[in-house]
Amino acid sequence: MQDGGGNTGWQSIVWLLPRVEIGPGIRIDATRITLGYTYAPTITDGSYDGRGWGQLYLRITTVLAERVYLSVLGELILSGGRGSLELGVFPSRSVGLHAAFEYAEGAIYYWSDDDVFRQWQPSAGLSWWITPSVSLGLEYRFIHSELVDDPPPGLNTINTHRVALTFRFRLG
Repeated sequence: MQDGGGNTGWQSIVWLLPRVEIGPGIRIDATRITLGYTYAPTITDGSYDGRGWGQLYLRITTVLAERVYLSVLGELILSGGRGSLELGVFPSRSVGLHAAFEYAEGAIYYWSDDDVFRQWQPSAGLSWWITPSVSLGLEYRFIHSELVDDPPPGLNTINTHRVALTFRFRLG
């Protein structure tokens, strides 16, 4: 976790470059099965960081009774894997509620090529579709991460609270 300049990864400056994702899938009635690939290159402390060859994922999403959706994701990440489960309920056409839980273990931070972390993150959100193609959203996410092997004193866990306001626009 330390580079030649004496900076620890906890203090690195990371820039995420445009993310590329391709995910062909099949649809069977109200269920979509997608096998995809995500590549998110970064620049860490001024140097390009390709983070391996990207991440392969499998996502299964289904809609139940036209008002509930369920999504399950399994993803290979550097030195490990990630899994998530998301449930969404739409009590009306314009309002949606969702909750999710994600668990990951591996080199999940861009500065942690050699450090394996265990992370879990519950989240909950609300979306309001103002029109059929425009929505506003609010989401709260708690992220707990812990270093798996030999954590440095005082740096064994990271807890983050995130609140996101979103504006979405969809075509068609």
